[in-house]
Amino acid sequence: MRDIWIMKLRNIQRNEEDATEINLDTEIEYEVMSEGVRRIAYLEADESGMGGCISELLIMPNNTVTLIRSGTFGTSLVVSPGKEIFCDYQTPFGNVSFTVRGRYVRNHLTDEGGALEMCYAVYMNSGMMTENLILLRIEKKKI
Repeated sequence: MRDIWIMKLRNIQRNEEDATEINLDTEIEYEVMSEGVRRIAYLEADESGMGGCISELLIMPNNTVTLIRSGTFGTSLVVSPGKEIFCDYQTPFGNVSFTVRGRYVRNHLTDEGGALEMCYAVYMNSGMMTENLILLRIEKKKI
């Protein structure tokens, strides 16, 4: 029998004009892979605008986080503190390239769950589009 995990995610996006907040509580797959890499996978909610997509977070021991999203809005986004990384975002109108500047990643995940906090900025054409703060908490579902 596998453990059932719940993730509570809070995503705050800010730009020059305003801020939006998305909250998601969902069942996830959570596992520790080889070499201490932690994997979180979940189905995106319809309310997020990405319903039907599968998102996978890979959290490396060096605090680099990779988001891989498959489906209509395929994405490969990497957040690494203090680094700039070029990423792609798939839209119905074509691919969009942008730069992700990792501000910080605070990884407090254990085999029993825990929390992950990361902050990064997204730049396109040398201008900042958004700054993103992701807060997530993982816990085993009580049955």
